[in-house]
Amino acid sequence: MKKVILCAAVFLPLAAHAQWYGSQQHYGNTAYGNYSGPNGQSMNSTSQNFGNTTYTNQTYYDGQGHSSMRNCTTQQYANQTYTNCN
Repeated sequence: MKKVILCAAVFLPLAAHAQWYGSQQHYGNTAYGNYSGPNGQSMNSTSQNFGNTTYTNQTYYDGQGHSSMRNCTTQQYANQTYTNCN
């Protein structure tokens, strides 16, 4: 589950010096994250881990009525980590 925690944390839409708070709930190979940032910003994420691959879906809210989604796939091979988002 370490990969899932790292994956969700890495993709937070951080602004310079902004403080984000949040938590994750784990159920089997799935983690659900809810994070709050400055100026009403927030993000929800769902990550699922299958072997060396983690799939993460994120929805980011900018606090001004707009949202965006992205899907990421992270794969671990030996000591290398590869991430692709769309």
